[in-house]
Amino acid sequence: MSHTRKRRSFMAELLIWILLLVVLPVMAFQVFFYFNSFDHMKRMEQEKAEATSRSAAKAIENLGESILGITVTNAYWADNLEAIRKRDTQWLQDNIGDMPKIVQEIDFAAEADLKGNILVQAGDVKELTTQVKYPVILERIAKEGKFFGILNTSRGLAAVAVSPVTDEEGKQPPQGMLITGRLLTGDLLKSLSSMLQTDIAILTDAGQYLSTPGGYDQDQLQPLLAQLRDNNSHNFQMDRSEGTYINRYAASLLDMSGQNVGVLHTQSPSVSATQAADDQKTLMLYLIGILAALVILVMYLLRRRIVLPLRQFTQSLQEVAAGKQIEEIPKHVLEAEAAIVQAFQQIIQWNRLLEQTVERRTAEIRNLLDHARQGFLSFGPDLTVNDEFSAECVRLFGFEPAGRSLPDLLYPDDPEENQLIRSILTDYHAEETPLAKEMIFSLLPEEVRIGKRTAKIEFVPLQGPSGIQEDFATGTSIMAILTDMTETRQLEDLMQQERRILKMVVQVVTHPEDLSSVLRDFESFHTTEMWELLASDETAQSKAASIYRLIHTFKGSFAFLQFQHIVPYLHELESGLQDRMNDPSLMTDRLTTYLRDQSMANWLEADIQQLRSILGASYDSLLTEEGIKLNKSQWSQIESVLERTLAAQEDRTWLEEFHTWRYRPAGSLFRPYAAYLTELAERTGVLLHPVVLRGGDVPVDPDRLYGFARSFVHVVRNAVVHGIEPPDERLDNGKDEYGTVSFAVERAEDEVRIVFEDDGRGIDPEALRAKAANQGMDTTGMSDEEALQLIFEERLSTSRQISEWSGRGVGLSVVKDELDQLGGRIEISTRRGRGTSFVFRIPDAAWKGEKQVGA
Repeated sequence: MSHTRKRRSFMAELLIWILLLVVLPVMAFQVFFYFNSFDHMKRMEQEKAEATSRSAAKAIENLGESILGITVTNAYWADNLEAIRKRDTQWLQDNIGDMPKIVQEIDFAAEADLKGNILVQAGDVKELTTQVKYPVILERIAKEGKFFGILNTSRGLAAVAVSPVTDEEGKQPPQGMLITGRLLTGDLLKSLSSMLQTDIAILTDAGQYLSTPGGYDQDQLQPLLAQLRDNNSHNFQMDRSEGTYINRYAASLLDMSGQNVGVLHTQSPSVSATQAADDQKTLMLYLIGILAALVILVMYLLRRRIVLPLRQFTQSLQEVAAGKQIEEIPKHVLEAEAAIVQAFQQIIQWNRLLEQTVERRTAEIRNLLDHARQGFLSFGPDLTVNDEFSAECVRLFGFEPAGRSLPDLLYPDDPEENQLIRSILTDYHAEETPLAKEMIFSLLPEEVRIGKRTAKIEFVPLQGPSGIQEDFATGTSIMAILTDMTETRQLEDLMQQERRILKMVVQVVTHPEDLSSVLRDFESFHTTEMWELLASDETAQSKAASIYRLIHTFKGSFAFLQFQHIVPYLHELESGLQDRMNDPSLMTDRLTTYLRDQSMANWLEADIQQLRSILGASYDSLLTEEGIKLNKSQWSQIESVLERTLAAQEDRTWLEEFHTWRYRPAGSLFRPYAAYLTELAERTGVLLHPVVLRGGDVPVDPDRLYGFARSFVHVVRNAVVHGIEPPDERLDNGKDEYGTVSFAVERAEDEVRIVFEDDGRGIDPEALRAKAANQGMDTTGMSDEEALQLIFEERLSTSRQISEWSGRGVGLSVVKDELDQLGGRIEISTRRGRGTSFVFRIPDAAWKGEKQVGA
């Protein structure tokens, strides 16, 4: 099929080149010669028509000359001269007035004195009734004497002759003038037409129309009259009518004064022009026939000697490519040039050698591919897998993939991914720009799930017919290389699970008191506190909200200790409680049933079992506290007794020291958050410089600050989840790709400050106001400082999605509640794109008597 298209393209291209290089130049020259000759012939015909028109005009004017002799004879008459002197009108009437009756060529006559006063007239010409109305006659009689010409009279166009009246010898001074005229008629035009061999037509300004039988109609002359009246020019047309060219020439008709009085139109057939044009056309037809014959002859010879042998040659090559043997040279090739015959013989020999080599190498390559533990297959623009593939493909798919659609092989049960890879590959084949093809190619998946197996997949453009690897501009076929990664991924998952367990063990071993506290608190919560809260008088929604906040804090505490199993349970419980908080029909008994069904007592079993399996007996020692543990009430009772009984000054000094016995360095409560920041940054893809707690040796009351320190996990988590930007975003904003978080406990004269700062994206007060407004809060006139305090409002979060780390809108409200119980306050300063600073201030009264102790 491809061979046929190429063969037709070659023949078409060959024909096009012959037309472009031979036929079209010759035809163009012939057409140019024809039109150039015709234009030259037209100019010659125009000159002939113009000469004929001038001859016709002159012949009409010469009609006046034909009556000039008669006019002179009667004017050069002594009796006539004497009659004018005496004003003998009777003599003039008898001898001059009867001229139109006696002389056939004269249609009117008039005699006047030299001032133009008419003495006698015959023929009823209004312009010659009492006074000569033609100034040109008076001017020319004085200058020229006798003359003739054309005048437009009241009776029509006329040839006029004028002679002075004198004696027979012309020696006497003229006493007057004799004017005679001959009216122009159709018969006169007919005689002129016979003489000049042309049809004549005249149309005057006065509307007089004269024409020979073959002349122009009056309606046809009317536009020409208007045209020539404006410019006194001419008009020439050469048209073909009934096989013969007709020359039509129109010119202005001028009277003896040179004024335009009408249009004179002549037309005559041009046999010579017709014959010349017909000869040119005949020559062109002969030339076209000769060229067509030459083209056919050339095409026949090319087809016979070159095209057919090459076609057979190409067909034989295709047969060779298909694996067929060629034993003899076809007839068409034998009739070709000797070089083609020799090349064909050489190909037959090469084909035999190539078949043997290909068979041997194909077997070797297939053996290599089948034992490479990789699946190799290829496909074209139709995305159908070709027949060649390795044995590993059968093992991966469970069947032979040949003839199947690649998207259906990779994603048989995932319509979205199936359509996505189909669109990517379709766009790749449709795109022509190399850069765009490369970008589209990079979107192809790198790993796929085939049944229960995981396979790495690599796409590579196949080699083209020339043996050179196809680039992104020309590649059409693609090879897919599949590598079974199932065992590798299972091993990676196992290693990842072991790493997570190891992190949990390290966190537990390094923070045994936190482990003991959170386990004790969680057990107290799900066995006692939760049920006491459910039995209170609050509404069901309020109970759900209180339990919701406690669950959120427990989730943060267990996440800090890297517990793997209980955190997802707590996260799911949060979602369920959130739905019930928003349910106005929620009843306490339904909430109680829901919580009882959770079986929270079993949530810690998997994590505790992992710790026991690794730590063994050491796990129980982590939960054992040496010494005696007093609660706050018991310690306060002892302090009160000592305050009352010890009054001496030396006793007061000892009592002051006694107060510090239960204090611990602040680092014991807050230092673990430095490691938690680093771990959380790794999980969320954020880069951080190492975080160090400054002022960790400041002593604090651990019982009093336990709740605040435990809730502080929300502040730490928000810094990573909301504050620090991803590396790409930081680089785009001109920042170091590693974020900075500083954490310090400072002792002031009247207070202790816990300062937590980051150089992240900052907090947007406007976004907080908008979020609050969406939840029905009145933000009119709210300042930026007031808006920043909204982050501590319960259920107000700017996160768009709920995740394991954010989106509930609860965390910071818990921090605020704990700080309020301590009588503390919070200061926030932030700059968009620069970062945020939190300062938690604890009143000095809560720290009276504290001193520096070992960290």
